[in-house]
Amino acid sequence: MKKVILAGVFVILALIMLRDNATAQDENQNDGRTFGLSRMDLVIPDEIWSDIRARVGYEGRPLGYSADEMGHFKNSKCILRNVEMLFRDITSVPQFSGRFGDEVLADPSNFALTTFAAYRTLDAYAARVLDYPLPDGWGVNWLEDNASFDEVLETVAVTPGHTRPGSVYNWNILPNEIKTLMLRVVVAAIEAKPWLLEAFDHDFLKAYFETDDIGDITMQQLYEFASAPWQDNDGQPVPRQSFEALDKFDMRYFATGSNYFLRQVHAAIREYQLAIEESNPDYTDFNYYEFHTELGRVAIFGDGSDTIIGDESLEYFLIVDLGGDDIYTGQTAVPLSLEKPFGIVIDLGGNDTYDSGDESAALACGNHGIGAIFDLEGDDVYTCHESGIACAWFGTGLVVDYSGDDRYESHIWSQGAAHAGVGALIDLSGDDY
Repeated sequence: MKKVILAGVFVILALIMLRDNATAQDENQNDGRTFGLSRMDLVIPDEIWSDIRARVGYEGRPLGYSADEMGHFKNSKCILRNVEMLFRDITSVPQFSGRFGDEVLADPSNFALTTFAAYRTLDAYAARVLDYPLPDGWGVNWLEDNASFDEVLETVAVTPGHTRPGSVYNWNILPNEIKTLMLRVVVAAIEAKPWLLEAFDHDFLKAYFETDDIGDITMQQLYEFASAPWQDNDGQPVPRQSFEALDKFDMRYFATGSNYFLRQVHAAIREYQLAIEESNPDYTDFNYYEFHTELGRVAIFGDGSDTIIGDESLEYFLIVDLGGDDIYTGQTAVPLSLEKPFGIVIDLGGNDTYDSGDESAALACGNHGIGAIFDLEGDDVYTCHESGIACAWFGTGLVVDYSGDDRYESHIWSQGAAHAGVGALIDLSGDDY
């Protein structure tokens, strides 16, 4: 009965606060910022908490579970330290959530800060004392700081990029702003890869999938394995290893790699945005360019309206599209394998359509890796069935839409959802649905 009463009190309390807040706004015509208020200031007054305690029999003690009561949950490995602390005293919830909100909204476009803060709530502190400012050069010890674009391309490409008809011409006319953006993302991914690989217990996965090479494990197999506890298995028992996988996943290692990579990508995109304000590059004559890296194919599409098919055999690790009303189908912005744990799309403009159809974990899904879409302009449509549009399974799933009136459609486990990891859908402006 106490639980029922407590829930009822909170519903009534919420209605009272909404009424009082509306009245105060009518009287003062002030949004709160004039007084320097933050989300941490949205606390329930002590006198109301005292009344609640009296009504539910919690006078003279915190409004939550005691240490003895929390002891009943000791066998659960899924209770985070932060969650346990909040259960000890629910009056701390507004300040906890307010602090998080204030932090990420201080710079909404900084998706690296958002994912960093999210991992921190999971007790994955991700090298918290380190910062990764964009270097003057390339910022890695395997490239000279003054290395030219051609020299960097030659270093990161495992096969020459000038193999298609017109490749040399397209590379030469590609604006330096695009070359810089694209190559910085590739370099950042190569640097972050070892951290992501170390996050997984390779022997555990090889034993379960009965293989000697983790590269033989498909992403669909990994998704089915990770999601098995939540799927309809027709009454069949869920593999015990699907539960054990959480203990085998070193989230701090993964968070460190994710944090490094996303900070570099955020800085590179910002560098590009500032650069084009001055140069206004022309993409008219550019058609297409691609090259292959240890992480997969890098493809740069022109500013026309392209249909980009995300087929496994194409192994797109990074797609940069220069504009146009594009259609992305199939697997888009998803990791290729445990050894190639990135799937990135950077679309610079146009009214784009992202549609993964009935495929699961196929659109901006961090399935045992990092899957991310960065769409800088346009009225875009994102559609997926299951586990997409910024979803993560043992990884980081991210969609950052910078502008436009966008539409998001999904069925389950999407639009900022995660199972062991971080999923973040960040839409910075527009009239969205």
